[in-house]
Amino acid sequence: MILVISSSLHPDSRSRVLARSCLDRLAELDEQTSFFDLAESTLPPCDGATAYGDPNAKALGQAIQAADGILIAS
Repeated sequence: MILVISSSLHPDSRSRVLARSCLDRLAELDEQTSFFDLAESTLPPCDGATAYGDPNAKALGQAIQAADGILIAS
């Protein structure tokens, strides 16, 4: 599975367009993908402790561990 992470918070950003384009291309290649969009699943500020208990941080961590490859559009 390839994880695509869109890190922009702006809905019309070029990096978001890039991430979506990559998802489309990977689908054409019959690659299994997962998408994590920081605009839709916000992460807490990293404090080195409690941030890792946040549900979105846990979900991202699990997705990263399950991924064979990661593409970050930033």
